[in-house]
Amino acid sequence: MLQTTSGRTPNLWATLSANYYSRRVQQPVRVFHDKARSKYRLCPIPEDESCEWYCSDILIDQSTPVKVSEEDPTVGEGGCRIPRPRNCWLLYRQSKSQEITRSVEGITASELSRVIGRMWDEETPEIQAYWYNMAMEEEFNHKQQYPGYKYIPAKEPDQELL
Repeated sequence: MLQTTSGRTPNLWATLSANYYSRRVQQPVRVFHDKARSKYRLCPIPEDESCEWYCSDILIDQSTPVKVSEEDPTVGEGGCRIPRPRNCWLLYRQSKSQEITRSVEGITASELSRVIGRMWDEETPEIQAYWYNMAMEEEFNHKQQYPGYKYIPAKEPDQELL
């Protein structure tokens, strides 16, 4: 069990947060108890400073070298993001939304999606198969144009720890 120099035992949340933060910033982190606010604080230690300079309670070092990919498979030439190939629903919606917005002025995006969703549900299997084939063709062309592309979903942003 970790203990601070002041004799306090940091709570589990402070310890886990410090471990996570150290990995995140890739450098050692100091945890200290802010007596005025009765809170634990995290403080990264700059690489050019010695650990002894900091008079804080605990040193946690979870930093590990991370291999950074030299080539991002989602970035094309010129540093621009490569768009994902559209699926059958997106192709259908795009086509129908142009028709509907021309005929109905002032329709909102949510209303438009609802209307097109009902239209899609009422389409015959042959029409849906047509759009499915269009999506397959777009995916094939996408693979030809961007042979090394790999879809990597965006991670959810981290919540504040303390």
